[in-house]
Amino acid sequence: MLLTNFQNYVEKFARKFDVPINGLGGPMTSSTNSQGLSIINFGIGSSNAATIMDLLSCVKPKCVFFLGKCGGLKKTTELG
Repeated sequence: MLLTNFQNYVEKFARKFDVPINGLGGPMTSSTNSQGLSIINFGIGSSNAATIMDLLSCVKPKCVFFLGKCGGLKKTTELG
């Protein structure tokens, strides 16, 4: 399972594996290749991250990788 917050990653995945994108125009677009590898664009924000993790807990994927970036503006937040 690949998680991202960039729609273009889903589009590149779909092109590479010649598969459709599910949910275009809605939240959390996704695509799955013939070997069962899926990518989901869960969007931005902690509520979306919590939602996708809650949904994945029901599916129980073997492995989850996050592709993207995250950050914050608080100066008190430490790295690590």
